[in-house]
Amino acid sequence: MPQDISTAILMGGRSRRMGGLKKALFVRDGISVIRRTVDLCEQGSIFLVGNEKSAYRNLGIPIFEDKVPGKGAPGALVTALLSAQTKWVRVLACDLPCMDKKTLDGLQPMPRTDVRLYRADGKPQYLVSLWRTEIGPELLERVRYANLSFKDLLDGLSVDWLAADSPDPFYNMNDMESAKQMRFSPGQMV
Repeated sequence: MPQDISTAILMGGRSRRMGGLKKALFVRDGISVIRRTVDLCEQGSIFLVGNEKSAYRNLGIPIFEDKVPGKGAPGALVTALLSAQTKWVRVLACDLPCMDKKTLDGLQPMPRTDVRLYRADGKPQYLVSLWRTEIGPELLERVRYANLSFKDLLDGLSVDWLAADSPDPFYNMNDMESAKQMRFSPGQMV
């Protein structure tokens, strides 16, 4: 991967639908969802965004606290943009157990583009995307004063949509039933 791209994994919120259990720490075959994601990425170019540091310290990856708490995933995205030391940051959710290298490698910089993101089954995949970091300060001002959706954040930006080959890499574990179907169970292993 070019040195001008880093990867930010957004650690998520309160996991209400998971009974408060951290989705990133669910395990299958002794490997957590977060470890699976980290292993797909270039070492040294990864960082985490979230306010819960203790559960993820043993990954040995920098963790940045939300700069705009209470704004959900859009706020975490802005934190990723402001924290990255690269021109581009690839943004991933922490609960993508089927993510693959081919999908990640499809997120490459494109001239005169601010954001590249996938559309799978006609749905935007905001949390598998590539963002130009220089737009961070502008988005910070927008997020700070309003509760914006990802769709709102894209307003006025140059966006390049990528067609996904399959919806599978974008599958996320949203509740205990989806975790069970994928044979993941709650765990503390990372």
